[in-house]
Amino acid sequence: MGSVGKKPFASLPDNMNVFRSKMSASFYLGELAGVPWITLPLAEIDGAPLGVSLVSACGTDAWLLELSKALVQNR
Repeated sequence: MGSVGKKPFASLPDNMNVFRSKMSASFYLGELAGVPWITLPLAEIDGAPLGVSLVSACGTDAWLLELSKALVQNR
């Protein structure tokens, strides 16, 4: 079965594809390490979403959730 439509990142400049690859690798490292990880939407700039990813040590899930809650409430 083939794909439908244009590849979403096919038209990005080479430097954007490199950036996207490096960012993706960092997300996978967090998953492989088994550490708590959360990504939060914090703002919007010129219509584009701005977010932050937070990573914490193993066993600090509750602390990371509390920090995340405080950040979202105080944005």
